[in-house]
Amino acid sequence: MRKAKTDQKDALLLADLLRLGRAPATRLPSETILKLQTLSRLRFEFVRQVGGLKNKVLGILDRIFPEYPGCFSDVFIRTSRELLKSYPEPEDLAEVDLSELSAFLKEHSRGRLGEERAEKIQSLAKGTFGITLALDAFTLQLRFA
Repeated sequence: MRKAKTDQKDALLLADLLRLGRAPATRLPSETILKLQTLSRLRFEFVRQVGGLKNKVLGILDRIFPEYPGCFSDVFIRTSRELLKSYPEPEDLAEVDLSELSAFLKEHSRGRLGEERAEKIQSLAKGTFGITLALDAFTLQLRFA
């Protein structure tokens, strides 16, 4: 930063450049470049929003079911997302019939996951140390995140 204000000096310099015809011409980008810039900025904003939503979901899960991220290699894979939609509370997973949970996992993972993973998830849900106060509020937040 400058120590002294130079607005008046800058204005005089610009006026001289314009008067002498030495001011650089303003170049507008081509339409293609302008489109690419706009789309790049839009993509950047979407990526930022998705990252924020993922952090929000992880924060909620950390409160209500901190063991859940250990159930999947990535909390945001399709199978995990479908599981959270259908069984948003740990209690739901703890109480569901094991064969029903197994079938759900098998269907949504295209046969890759089954009874073994269902047992792990149910075991973690039964022993979770996540909070139970205001659980319905956190679950609602999770649904809309």
